[in-house]
Amino acid sequence: MCCMRRYICKASQKRNDAFSSCQNIIANNHYQNLLYLFTCINILFNSATLLWEYKEHSSKAVFVMYVNLCCADLLTSIYMSIILITNHIYDSEEGYVAVVWKQTLLCKASGIILIQSIYISKLVTLVIAIDRFIVIVARPFQRYGLSTTQGVLACVIAWLLGAAIPMLGATMHDAPITNSACIPLGDSIPLSFSIIYCLVSFIIFIVLATLY
Repeated sequence: MCCMRRYICKASQKRNDAFSSCQNIIANNHYQNLLYLFTCINILFNSATLLWEYKEHSSKAVFVMYVNLCCADLLTSIYMSIILITNHIYDSEEGYVAVVWKQTLLCKASGIILIQSIYISKLVTLVIAIDRFIVIVARPFQRYGLSTTQGVLACVIAWLLGAAIPMLGATMHDAPITNSACIPLGDSIPLSFSIIYCLVSFIIFIVLATLY
């Protein structure tokens, strides 16, 4: 509220954290430029991968899985685009960032999109790693590699799980977003959800490390 009532807090104009201020979602120009750069790189590289896989894919199953991985990664670009566009539209608008923006449905939705992107990418990467391990490394079991239909089914399950877990966390604990980047942190995340996230991430990491 300090940002909304400047006559009470005279220093509010200079009040900011490591990322945002009273007037801007992204207060630091270097952070803005980096976010623009990362967004462009994300879109460019994933689009190039999609094009390459479309022309050179070795099998339809592999193509399906890489398309799903690229689409999951592109969700991150949607999140970053929302933050950048909102920051540009409401640039220097006093108090909007401090109070109004964090309570909007768009802010909450963008945070969920980011978490969904992370989860789906992890799960699809796990599917790809298991399939490639069976086909390339475990040659006696090569015939058990995923078919196109099985690849589609595996990716659908990955998308459903990756999309559902963050939504479940949001409905379990409807705490306000405490940062202008709309990333669920601290008290805005239920402890049980944090434990599940860390556990799933650790298991996926161990499996991927073992396969590679």
